[in-house]
Amino acid sequence: MTTAKRTKKQSKLFDRAWLGKQLITHSVAVVSLITAIVGLSYNAWQANQNEINQNMRVAAFEVLKNLGELQTVVNYAHFSEDKTRGSAIEGWKHVSMVRDLSHLLKPMPP
Repeated sequence: MTTAKRTKKQSKLFDRAWLGKQLITHSVAVVSLITAIVGLSYNAWQANQNEINQNMRVAAFEVLKNLGELQTVVNYAHFSEDKTRGSAIEGWKHVSMVRDLSHLLKPMPP
């Protein structure tokens, strides 16, 4: 390929009229590409939000479960004075689990 043909071809790439004609000719493809990119971006964002919500839901149920078990341990320790079922170590296990899981939950609005 000669230098004259190469520069003519390169100048054609930067010609605004030629670019406008190509965009009009391939407008359906351009719109389809933009729609696909926007749809893919929204799908990725929605999947991320669903994952966050699922993690919060699981953490919230685990917190409730551990609070119920902690209440049982406290009841045995206080009312029955049962040292095996109302062990302080067993109670602190539930307290630390609730503390760790509470970092996954959003704070309550004021």
